[in-house]
Amino acid sequence: MNLRRVSTGVGRLLAAGSLAATGLLVVVPNALALAAGQPLAGTAVASLGTALGLVVVAASAVLYRADISTRNVARVAAWNLLGLVVLGAVLLLSRSTIDAAVPLFLVASVLAVSSFAHLVIGVHDVLRIRAGELARERERLSVVNTLLRHNLRNEAQLLLGLAGAVEDAETRERIEAVGDRLGDLNDKARELQRLLDEPSDGEARDLSALVAGVVSTVRERHPDATFETAVPDGVSVAGDERLERVVRELVENAAVHAGDAPTVTVSATVEGGRVALAVGDDGPGVPEMEQAVVGREEPVTQLSHSQGLGLWLSKWLTESVGGDLGFAERDGDGRANSVVLRLERADA
Repeated sequence: MNLRRVSTGVGRLLAAGSLAATGLLVVVPNALALAAGQPLAGTAVASLGTALGLVVVAASAVLYRADISTRNVARVAAWNLLGLVVLGAVLLLSRSTIDAAVPLFLVASVLAVSSFAHLVIGVHDVLRIRAGELARERERLSVVNTLLRHNLRNEAQLLLGLAGAVEDAETRERIEAVGDRLGDLNDKARELQRLLDEPSDGEARDLSALVAGVVSTVRERHPDATFETAVPDGVSVAGDERLERVVRELVENAAVHAGDAPTVTVSATVEGGRVALAVGDDGPGVPEMEQAVVGREEPVTQLSHSQGLGLWLSKWLTESVGGDLGFAERDGDGRANSVVLRLERADA
């Protein structure tokens, strides 16, 4: 058992739980006051307190599941508690100067306003911190990406140059193949960066024409492969050059890795306002681990990771045009023989 992960999970639960507890703390007195009946002004105040308390409770569940760090969840909870403690202390001290008894629900409503306000402050604070972290992370990735691509290209050229000095033909061919793969990896990384940095043109694409063009191009490169398409006419999807690049990547990958004389299928089905485009083959399929990593169900580690950039490239580019990438599992062995793109229809 990973004790650090357990500790982090407990801390996250406690932070979110404290938010939920403060929300319930202000909801209960106001709900009881509403149930007992109040004048119009009292009903309005109790209703406001109840609503704000329920928002805080709901926010605790959202933050617990949100894709932010446990430290940031705790930061929001701390802001919320700060608001309650400070205002609670002020109300407690003010009791000595007020002769009339103040209804409990009125105090709870005031605390609800403070709790909600400090929840908003906490979320804004976390978003500000996260924006700074993302900017720094993007800068680091940009530097690393540039250096890696530069070094990959240099090493590939050096390797190909040295291959000419190797006398053994088989060894020379293997070295040249490695050099070519390094060069292709560099080119793919550069193209991915360019496509992600360019703004979308927002134009709709006819899916049938797009698939036909891609299949025609890939067929010329892989004459031994059989291509079968079943894409309905008259269906347009939101996409641009990035979508065409994804479809080409998946079709070419199927033709290359599905063995000798593979059969590659490209089919589309309309699902309301979306289109599911499936690219499959009769090869070994995508392993479960790779599906989990690309689907973000498993973290990327030295032991669990994707075998190449292809699926990641396809996933990122698909998401950049408003779609998502998934897998269709083959019966029995858990491996996927189809990659499925779910795209927004532009003609719906």
